[in-house]
This record gives sequence, C-alpha cells and structure tokens, in this order.
Amino acid sequence: MPRNKNIILICVILLISASTCLRGKSSQQPEQVRPKINIENCNLILGWGSWPPYQWGNNGNSPRGLQISLVKQIAKQANCKLSFVKQSFSENIEAVKNGTVDFIMDTSITDYRKEFGLFTIPYRFEAMVLYVKPQFIQYCKKGNINDVLGSGIKIGVNRGNIYGEEVSKVQNDAKFRNNFIDSATNDGLFELFKSGEIDGFFEDPTVMAYNLRKKDMLKQLQACKVTQNSATVSFLFSKKTTDEKFITHFNQAIEKVKQTKTYRELWSW
Repeated sequence: MPRNKNIILICVILLISASTCLRGKSSQQPEQVRPKINIENCNLILGWGSWPPYQWGNNGNSPRGLQISLVKQIAKQANCKLSFVKQSFSENIEAVKNGTVDFIMDTSITDYRKEFGLFTIPYRFEAMVLYVKPQFIQYCKKGNINDVLGSGIKIGVNRGNIYGEEVSKVQNDAKFRNNFIDSATNDGLFELFKSGEIDGFFEDPTVMAYNLRKKDMLKQLQACKVTQNSATVSFLFSKKTTDEKFITHFNQAIEKVKQTKTYRELWSW
C-alpha cells in the first residue's frame, strides 16, 4: 500500500509540473514579427540618434536637421511614409539586426553588418577627424597616430562607429587599448571631455564646428591631422523587413534626389 501511495504522489507532482509549464508558456507574449515592407504601401521606421546639425530633437518621433530633411526627401521620392525611433547608434545597429527598425543612417559597409542588413548605394560623403586638447597638438605634428597615443592621451570613441583602417588597427593593439574610452552617444563624448576623462575624440568637422560654437568651446579642441577617415556612408536596412527588390527601389529614389539642386548645394562636396 505505501508503494501505491508513492506512485500516486509522483503522478500528482508530475501533473502539477506539466500544468505549471503549460501556464507559463501560454502567458508568454508571442514575438512580434513585422511583415516585409511593401513597395506599394511603404511605411518605414528609421532609427536615429542625436547628432546636430545633422539630426536632433527632444521628441524622438519628430527629429529635425540637415540629414533628416535629406532622408525625408528620399523617402518621399520612394513613396514611403516615415516614423522615427530615437536611440544610440549601437542600439540602432541591434534594432536593424532584430528588425525592430527598418533602417538607419550613417553606416559604413562591413562584413559583419552584411550578415543581417542590406546596404543602399552611398547617399553622402563623410569625414571623421581627431580633435584634441591644445597641449597634445605637438604630438600631432609628427604625423603618426602612434606618437600621439604614446603621449598617454585618452581618446573618446562612439560605440559601434568605425573610424577607418588606421584607427581600427591601433584600437585592436593591446599596447594602445587603454588609450580609448567609448561612449554610447555623441553627446556623451562631450560630457567625457568636460569631465576630464578624455583628452579628445573623433568627430565630423561640420558637427564639431556647430558644437564648439554652441557650447562655447572654440579654444578647447583643435584638429589633429595625423589621421582622417574620409568615406561615403549608406543607409543600412534590416534583412528581416526588406529585400533586394526594395533596396533597388530605394536606390532609384536616392539617385533621383542626388540630381536635385538642393542636394547639390548641401551634399556635393
């Protein structure tokens, strides 16, 4: 009789466990899978981050700026409606990977990003320059970034950004790894500089000129011309929500916008 009781008890426990598991599964929210973008009824979600004067705004759904105006012009040409999600660049990369946004701006082509994204043709030219405190300019005159890093300088980098082959090489060198401090946002780089945690950082010259005037920092940072990455940038679309056919359609819109007077005045450098 005790043996039978034990068997009954085990069966009851198993039934309770199975019931609990089933309840747990049923209570989980199903993963939302967004459908592929339809060219005929195109609604796109753009992931963006603050980077004045190219893009800024306190309301994540209503950004402004030179580049926002450009992407709106291209989207209109492609007969697409836009909505916006504001987050850091590294978060935007993950969002493209997961398909929670359809595309992002300012992306360089890499093999890693090709695994989960589709690149458009280049839509503008970008330059990245190293800016440092005046006392480090003497090391810049030698024309070698290794000499600059050898001074003990701390350089801020935006997490997820690529600053060219030369910078990537020294970033991966164990000898210089401690010279670099990363930030989640561009605004964060200015905060790190103000707090004394870094002595300089990479930035687009247009963005830097805008911020130095706005933040009254004109004498605090100077261009260190040992390294300058100049390249084109593209839009990066998610493979989860777009395909090659849509990219061809969007590329055609980019090409048409490039022929406009407004584009030639602002972006044809």
